Amino acid sequence: MAGLWDRATIDGETVDSFTILTTKPNTLMVDIHNRMPVIPPQDCITNWLKGSPEIRVDMIAPHDAQDMHAWKVGKDVGNVRNQSKELIAPVE
Repeated sequence: MAGLWDRATIDGETVDSFTILTTKPNTLMVDIHNRMPVIPPQDCITNWLKGSPEIRVDMIAPHDAQDMHAWKVGKDVGNVRNQSKELIAPVE
């Protein structure tokens, strides 16, 4: 997923910050949410990390839905305090 990271010193304390960029949903995600993470194509990762801002703007587009899969998961996945691999197990 595409993101932005920064480190700043505030009142003598080092603060790291990170954000995941989002875009409009592709056809797989549109019924699930009104946005999705920006997922640059694998062959564009170097350009994302080292390219110019102009190059990166072209990558902020919905990822190809044919390269993705989705399945229903339990409601516990929506709570950031829950941290286990069972959260991504499919449910009926």
